[in-house]
Amino acid sequence: MKIKERIEKRLKLDNRFTIDLFNTIEDVTEFWLEATKEEDIFLSVEYFRSLEACLPKGLSQKYALLYEQGEVIAYFPIQVSEFQAQESIKNTESKDSSTLRKSIAKCVKINGLVAGNMIVSGEYMFRFIKNGFSDKEKFEKAIEYLEKGLAISIDMGAKSRQGQFLYNLGTTYYQKGEYDLAKSKLEEALAIYQEIQEKTGVAKTCLQLGENFVAMGEGAKGLEFLL
Repeated sequence: MKIKERIEKRLKLDNRFTIDLFNTIEDVTEFWLEATKEEDIFLSVEYFRSLEACLPKGLSQKYALLYEQGEVIAYFPIQVSEFQAQESIKNTESKDSSTLRKSIAKCVKINGLVAGNMIVSGEYMFRFIKNGFSDKEKFEKAIEYLEKGLAISIDMGAKSRQGQFLYNLGTTYYQKGEYDLAKSKLEEALAIYQEIQEKTGVAKTCLQLGENFVAMGEGAKGLEFLL
């Protein structure tokens, strides 16, 4: 499919792969409509139009197409979350807060990038469309990017993002049929969500853990998470 939409940025990964980035769903509507006509509503053009209109403060939406030697082989939504230290320390400030600390905080601004959708739970990340692209290659590429994202979120100290990346790794390993690895990643995600008291994260991770235990043949254990 020939892409004529407005490209914000082109990233050359190596001699084989290239990624085109787009600012809005309108910039890539023609391709996205064709690619997602049989997909879930959470990947539809209509959904992203609505999402762009009411994104939370500090969160921006982008879209990416992955090329292999000039041919589109995958597409995925991207969200960029802005972290400002000045805002973060407001809840911990006291009369004794140092002027130096406040001055440094004004200068600290970090953008975290997530491939997928942080607002809804489910498998709404990579979609591969190239015929003949093996399942093994799909999973390996997804896991590679998720591990990189996890490492960045750990460096940032962004607990919620760590939970999301671990959850996505767990569901990816689940789809791949590697249930022990899925269990490990999901349990790590659950521990983080419980630590930061993120109820939505706890709920979705418990559900996925339950399904994973059932797939492992441990139905009774799975019911503990599903009920």
